[in-house]
Amino acid sequence: MKILIVQLLRLGDIVLSSPVIQGLRDQYPDAEIDLLINKQFENVVGLLPKVNQCFTFDRSLVQSSLGEKERFVFEGFDRVNRLMQRLKNRQYDQIINLTHNRLSAYIVGGIACRKRIGLWIDDQNQSLIESAWFRHLNEDDLREKSEHFHFADVYKFSAQIERPRLGICLRETACGREHAEQYFSGLSSKYHVALTSDLKKNWGVEKFKSCIDEIHRSLPGTHFTILGAPSESAILTDAFENKPHCSVVICDLDYAYSIILKSDLVLTGDTSIKHIASATATPIIEISIGSSDFRRTGSYSENALILQSQEGCAPCSHASPCHRDEHYCAKKISPELVSLVAVDLLRNQSAQIKNISKEFSDQVKIFRVDITTTGTWMAIDVSAPLSEFEV
Repeated sequence: MKILIVQLLRLGDIVLSSPVIQGLRDQYPDAEIDLLINKQFENVVGLLPKVNQCFTFDRSLVQSSLGEKERFVFEGFDRVNRLMQRLKNRQYDQIINLTHNRLSAYIVGGIACRKRIGLWIDDQNQSLIESAWFRHLNEDDLREKSEHFHFADVYKFSAQIERPRLGICLRETACGREHAEQYFSGLSSKYHVALTSDLKKNWGVEKFKSCIDEIHRSLPGTHFTILGAPSESAILTDAFENKPHCSVVICDLDYAYSIILKSDLVLTGDTSIKHIASATATPIIEISIGSSDFRRTGSYSENALILQSQEGCAPCSHASPCHRDEHYCAKKISPELVSLVAVDLLRNQSAQIKNISKEFSDQVKIFRVDITTTGTWMAIDVSAPLSEFEV
């Protein structure tokens, strides 16, 4: 059997697709499982469960060839055509499209196979969806209803994975492990990881700095690793260079994953690293602001707490910029609040977190992640009274 998984969205979505890859590998150990992703994210493949071949779609080259006058007018078409021919030559038995957009639908519809799952467009230009689960991916009206499903669950159930409680599945690379061991060999204190995000989802470097200082005062001797991409090097180095309890590490995904495996806490916004951390046993504190829709893309880990801003306009739409004069949802969550949650979590004082949630109820709602026996992701308000069953 030959199976193609199509995931032409962002890095975090590729990580959320890992249970599908692992689940199919468990169900069909002899199958050839291929993956199609955007080229800019091909560096994540080493962390994913084993795939036989990874094909990449170079969106930037295709788009630039259509708009630059010095480029051959059919260059973009030729690139797509060569990719399609390679995929057709594989003669797939099944294609699973985990991307809910027209580009992926045309690609899937153009490849002959016996079974398709997800969105595809046939030769009559008709859009078809072979799984009802995919209606949850694009229906914004579900935001106001109780009918929420995490994207990882939508992916798993649509692909008919037999292990519903299967979580994010990543594997450590030898290179990442070696680099992390070298890094931690010079540190004798406890380790914590703080991460920044961008634009509307960004809590802000200054708030992270204040929060880290508060935690350090409560837990002297702790050391913080500030993970960042090369594009963040200058701003992070400038912000933390005078803090002896912090180290800035600019690294690739393999190295970041190995660092997180050895850490005691991940403090992050809605980032791809958050999803990578969900594959570990390391506790996570996720700051959910801006367009972060935690009920769909929150940390898929039972060791996670999610702090959702109580600003009325959050979560907002991904497609439009913030309409207000300041980033009020980020201002709503104070460094003092986050540091209190982090310290109590590190001290295993989970009962105190409920009191914090009540005290700061005007700023934030704190949710604890739970994966039910049926495999469905849930976010439970920690300030809510316990049910009779829970008691």
